[in-house]
Amino acid sequence: MKNKFLLFFIVIMMVFNVKAITLEACTTEKMNALKEIANKMEFNYTYVMKENDGIKYPEFTINVSNMNKEIKVLIINDFYSLDYKEFVNKDGKSSMSGFKQGEKVVITSKAYTPDKCSTNTVLTKTIKLPYYNQYYEEDFCLENPNFKYCEEFTDTDLSYEKYYKEKEKYLSDKEKLEEKDEKQSKSNIILIISIIGGIVVVGGAVVFIIVRRKKNEL
Repeated sequence: MKNKFLLFFIVIMMVFNVKAITLEACTTEKMNALKEIANKMEFNYTYVMKENDGIKYPEFTINVSNMNKEIKVLIINDFYSLDYKEFVNKDGKSSMSGFKQGEKVVITSKAYTPDKCSTNTVLTKTIKLPYYNQYYEEDFCLENPNFKYCEEFTDTDLSYEKYYKEKEKYLSDKEKLEEKDEKQSKSNIILIISIIGGIVVVGGAVVFIIVRRKKNEL
């Protein structure tokens, strides 16, 4: 029995060795070709708004398109424990949901080919998900859409203190700009009136001189 088991083990090892020997080498040309395929993939995200205790928040879905059977697209949580999630290729497209705002998602694309390039990393893509702005629908934001913190999403988690501090600064700067524009407008009006007045005076003087000369000629 032991001899049979030993023989079976030797045969298995020989099969694995033959397979390892017959695998084609991973050349630079092959890796470049795989990288070219990977670079054609497109990544984006969509979201749905949810609400908990009156607080709105987005749940994101990451989408991948232009996928190829020679590339595996993964989110590797722990390389050493092989903890990962895979984007399952369905007609060149795949999606994965459940991502939170502000999350930094690292997507790793690995070769899935019948040669020694298999499992080599071909492309790494990092997607930084934005934060939803809780103040986006305030009346102030509806009236001041140009204010930088009135966009629906921001790059940082916007606190109450930071929002109102920046809001006060924006209003102060806006007021100063309006006062400056008003002063400039008044200066322009005065300048125009002065020019018109000068033209009238000069025109009147010219007319007076012409009339006086005609009287002298008579």
